[in-house]
Amino acid sequence: QVASLSDAQVAGFTASNADALTAAQLDAMATAGHLDGLTDAALAAIPAATLGTVAPATLATLSDTQLGALTAAQLANVTAAQIDALTAAQITALGADVAGLPAAAMASLDAAQVAAIAPASLATLSNAQLGALTGAQVGALTATQIDALTPAQIAALGTDIGSLSNAALASLDAAQIGALTDAQVAALTPAQVASLTDAQVAGFTATNADALTAAQLDAMATAGHLDGLTVAAVAAIPAATVGAVAPATVAALTGAQLGALTGAQVGALTDAQVAALSPAQVASLSDAQVAGFTASNADALTAAQLDAMATAGHIDGLTDAAVAAIPAATVGAVAPAT
Repeated sequence: QVASLSDAQVAGFTASNADALTAAQLDAMATAGHLDGLTDAALAAIPAATLGTVAPATLATLSDTQLGALTAAQLANVTAAQIDALTAAQITALGADVAGLPAAAMASLDAAQVAAIAPASLATLSNAQLGALTGAQVGALTATQIDALTPAQIAALGTDIGSLSNAALASLDAAQIGALTDAQVAALTPAQVASLTDAQVAGFTATNADALTAAQLDAMATAGHLDGLTVAAVAAIPAATVGAVAPATVAALTGAQLGALTGAQVGALTDAQVAALSPAQVASLSDAQVAGFTASNADALTAAQLDAMATAGHIDGLTDAAVAAIPAATVGAVAPAT
């Protein structure tokens, strides 16, 4: 009987009586091609429990306008199978109420559907919902969608952030980079880190720069963006990591960054890394940093580096053990004033 009603007749249902329509009646109406006759007001009056039991094909027959009229409470009862039946454009039509989708329905969104969520709508998702997105779903996020997320929401994406496309990754601002957890930083490939700009690299903080690996730092240096790291971030890098980077990476540090190295970091430098430092770079080290040289790496100091250190007034920072490790031939080549 309901299926026999025309669009004009279906349009007669109101918010006062549409709430009595059953799932079977709505399915019949959709099969007959008249569900699009329901007004937004009538559709919004349908109980959430009823909407959650209609056939997936029934939900798929709703127009974009009708889908936009659905409430968050109604969408909270939508099933994964019903979501699967919707097109990407229909997902967009759900608007901000997409945040009302239950976990199972959210998990059912495919890449195209995720990419179709309006940025403003994506921003309404809770941290828990964002954290539940799979790697494939995170990989579908667009640069515009990433722009709409807060630093806290970026952190909520978890280690799946490594699945971001190059375009989406390039959209992260310094504040979002600064919000990354150690686990998220570790999840980025060296190639992804190398793609970050100076402005993005500057977002790393003392809190998460400690998670940067030697391979990531080498890639950053090769790309020419290592100089973007703040002195606080450089100082936070573990000594073991500093000792594992390529000599060229150490040589790429700016004067300010070298000035941020701790004694422990200086002590972790390998002979090859020490040799890669220019006399001017060595001269920029403070007494406390010079004191970091050990018997294991001071033997790599050149006469030119020692002369520069002396001219800068910091050679007195070398420990007795470090001085004793300097090769006799090197000692014989330093300037008399040194």
